[in-house]
Amino acid sequence: MTNLNNLPTDSIICESARSLADIPQALIQVLPPELLSTVFRLGLRELDRKLGWYHHNRHVPYPHIQVLAAVCVAWRQIIWTTPSFWTHICIYFRQTNIQKRALLFRLFLENSQDLLIDLDLAFSSHLCIENLIHPSVDGPVVGALYRVRSITLKNSPSISAWLSHATSLSSLTKLSLRPSARKSPTIIHLSEISSLSILDLQSIPCTSIILPWRSINILTLNNLPLVICVQLLLQCPDLEYCALGQDTSSSDLPGMPTDMPTGPQASVSKYKLRTLQWDYSGDEWDDFLFQRLHVPILNRALFRAMTESSATFATFLRRLPTTLETISISSPSWGNLLLSLLPPDLGVHSMATGSYPGKPLSDAVTKNLQHKESPYPHWPFPRLQLLVLGHWAVGAERLSKEESFELITTLASRAAALNRTMILHLFNLKLTWNTTTHPNSLVGGDKMVIREGEEGAVPAWYQSLVPGIQEVSDAVGRKEEAHSLLYFLD
Repeated sequence: MTNLNNLPTDSIICESARSLADIPQALIQVLPPELLSTVFRLGLRELDRKLGWYHHNRHVPYPHIQVLAAVCVAWRQIIWTTPSFWTHICIYFRQTNIQKRALLFRLFLENSQDLLIDLDLAFSSHLCIENLIHPSVDGPVVGALYRVRSITLKNSPSISAWLSHATSLSSLTKLSLRPSARKSPTIIHLSEISSLSILDLQSIPCTSIILPWRSINILTLNNLPLVICVQLLLQCPDLEYCALGQDTSSSDLPGMPTDMPTGPQASVSKYKLRTLQWDYSGDEWDDFLFQRLHVPILNRALFRAMTESSATFATFLRRLPTTLETISISSPSWGNLLLSLLPPDLGVHSMATGSYPGKPLSDAVTKNLQHKESPYPHWPFPRLQLLVLGHWAVGAERLSKEESFELITTLASRAAALNRTMILHLFNLKLTWNTTTHPNSLVGGDKMVIREGEEGAVPAWYQSLVPGIQEVSDAVGRKEEAHSLLYFLD
């Protein structure tokens, strides 16, 4: 059995433990073990994430679970007797002598007992494979595969070795393979891992990946050969979430297979797909899939256009189903947002757009949200409740008085006419309102909330223009949703 005394003494652990031990012992002793255990469970992983352990920060060489165990006997007892604290194993092997990390790895495996575990292992790309393949690591990994719930590997020297034990990976639901400069197996066989439902692949050089049929419902691909992307999509008929990274179509990767079928038989239908995230780069990969992708119940679409859009992308936007509730489109210029191409009857509740400086905002956004008389009187996107606008230039851009007035009055008029509260959340954008030119109250303003920045604060000038709007903002909430859309745009 591995214990803390067998691990190498580290000055950072001791120093960190001493700083925590400065807490009055009376305060430590007064808390019941059950409450301390809950506090540790809530805080341990977040501490490791914020202070760098999960990101392999060389200045944080040990996880905080070891620091807490070194504070006092009471804390050590709680840490040592709670297996659930040891189930997330995140270790960076970066030195030629990996003995310290191997001991730490064994400590986590033993203390987690028989619980399901999550492996997050990274290996230095500067070390040769001979330094990294070590029985003190590979042996325990193979022995614990039956209870591994998720695997994340970066620069791993043992991808093929560990995955060859497919029959032992009976609990594996998530596999993430990160960039590797090492030679990967030509073919990665995952077909026997029937429990696998989440697959995340990034920069893995291989010629074929064989999946378990119909098991994958969450798929993330980034910087893979195009033929692999097509192969994987065709093997995943039950996808519910699909994200294709911005480097998927890298020019140095093999192109589209020449023997791909054409016509109706080449359709890529995803009848269960609800979320599609796409970094559009305007090459043959985009054109291939946008021409063939059929998503009848799509609920959430997130697009980042890296170049000017093509006709196939425009056609795909026109074909988006009315089930869509959230859409985010960022592009090099406001004029490329293509909101005018979206079906006006889309049931979107949330819409986010972001851009670098370009055409006026009113041409790309405001005019596409105004009331239309032709071919019949209607408001485009009648269910829209949240509009997020972002701007990528250095420093906040202040819209002109004319643009600000047009945007604000358009959204307020929508809110009043549709009797629906509207939220406008601005990131790195500022509105200008001239109270001298427009001193009167804003028609529909009591149903239109304006927020700015990360905090989502209602600007003071708008609170003066629409008394009581702060209370309306507090009641409708949805700040977290605006942030989630912003993080994609950003």
